[in-house]
Amino acid sequence: MFAPLWLLWRDRAAGRRNVTSAVEDGFAFSWAVSPARALSEKPILHMAGAAGRCGDRTLGAAAATCGFFKNEWVLRSPVHALCRDPAEFDYARPRARVTDTSASLFYVEVMRDLIAKGLPGGFDACDAALYADEPKLMHKYTRGDGGVVYEYYARENAQSETVCGARCFVRERFTHVNITDVALEGTTESTRREAPGVAEREGPCAALCPGGVSQ
Repeated sequence: MFAPLWLLWRDRAAGRRNVTSAVEDGFAFSWAVSPARALSEKPILHMAGAAGRCGDRTLGAAAATCGFFKNEWVLRSPVHALCRDPAEFDYARPRARVTDTSASLFYVEVMRDLIAKGLPGGFDACDAALYADEPKLMHKYTRGDGGVVYEYYARENAQSETVCGARCFVRERFTHVNITDVALEGTTESTRREAPGVAEREGPCAALCPGGVSQ
């Protein structure tokens, strides 16, 4: 609902419009990098609007206050990451993790609560089946300009066929997908490369071709 306002604010900043607008106090946001105390005055925590990882000065945070940076989670679930490593968002880690003075800490606690209590219906929030389609993170590193680079691998469009003959095997055709995301302050740059792939898995003919061996 705030998209029209954001567009107006952007145009005003660029000198294209002279529009005065305001947000009712009851609908004011705290941001991912806001200080935790801001939630007492602005209780709506908006995680998707942070332009940077650290230092939302407009609400009085120190430059060292760092929050959940959604640009780093375009292709992965933060809950899944937290399942695999309970210290994923530990503020004591280097490279601007969630600090213990940040409003984002409450968001991380919600995810930890999901893991501890489970999802509605009794589902395990860490069940690997929930993340079966998530690409695999192969590498992560920080560039000299501060951009965090994530290199992913996935297989898509997999189709299998059983081949019965002198040897019996399952042939799988699929698409190799390599995706690189660069999480910058304010945006994410993404590149994607695709290539066909084939894999064969041998097995006993009786199991793979119960109707008999034929080409």
